[in-house]
Amino acid sequence: MSSTPSPTASPTAVIGRVPVRDVRPAVEYGRRPAKAVTGETFQVTATVFREGHDAVA
Repeated sequence: MSSTPSPTASPTAVIGRVPVRDVRPAVEYGRRPAKAVTGETFQVTATVFREGHDAVA
């Protein structure tokens, strides 16, 4: 009996690429980081999607 480990897919092969775009808040079109004070609440928005053919099918 051989104890050959079964092949497993790497997390990137299973998930694919996940682009994150249009992150807000942004200062000077993203050239500068947005700043906040500890305890301050603020809304964060972004456009996030998964690339790949299997996501369309």
